[in-house]
Amino acid sequence: MSPSSTGQDVVRFTPRGAFEHEVRVLLLAEGAEPARVGVAWTGVRTAELVLPRGADPDLPRGAAVVVRFESERIGGTFDAPAVVARHLGSAEEPRLRVAYREGINAEGRFLRKLQSLFNQRRAYRVRPPSGERVPVHFRPPGGGGWVRGELVDISVLGIAITLPAEAAERVSPGDRARVGLALPGAPTLITARVRVANLLPLGRTRARIGCELAVERLDHAARRAITDYVMRRQLEERRARGPATVPADEP
Repeated sequence: MSPSSTGQDVVRFTPRGAFEHEVRVLLLAEGAEPARVGVAWTGVRTAELVLPRGADPDLPRGAAVVVRFESERIGGTFDAPAVVARHLGSAEEPRLRVAYREGINAEGRFLRKLQSLFNQRRAYRVRPPSGERVPVHFRPPGGGGWVRGELVDISVLGIAITLPAEAAERVSPGDRARVGLALPGAPTLITARVRVANLLPLGRTRARIGCELAVERLDHAARRAITDYVMRRQLEERRARGPATVPADEP
């Protein structure tokens, strides 16, 4: 399930998406080690947590817990005291419904930051076709030359690339940088300002860097080239998957 918002109070996102590298969610309970969890959704009153596979927490209904959100992007650490409401899911993917003790209406700014963060990459992301490599040149902050990398995915709002590990070591979340690339079929070279959002090491030699495009500073030709590429690849991916089927017992 892609990140989405179903109302002013609710933020829904997949715990296995790109944002797991930007927001760390921990479940804290008395007498137990902190456990990293995913979040199926959270609102101002309740949340549904996705526990590690095979987990069997000894947390009866009504047990006091704390849901801790950690992220530099949303201002550090936010603790939400809660109680266990019910156990859900299966042994393969256990889930826990919790009710916040005081709600988080008083921390409306926190929820808005979280919602904004997950909405930033709601735009459809596309990858190059299998086997096709799209070079990307990345210029780190603080001067220095351009570093050659490769495109991982791109949307009208953001771009993810891989770089040599030694180049990625000079980059931190929040840094401003530049990227340059020629998308297949695009009539123009795209040069864009970006903000580094997250970094993920890929072994010893490579690293994945996710960036937000400074869309307001893109010229018309670059914006059009990105939009056309995303739409074309989206259509190609849908054709490759074939027509969707609906089970007979589904409406």
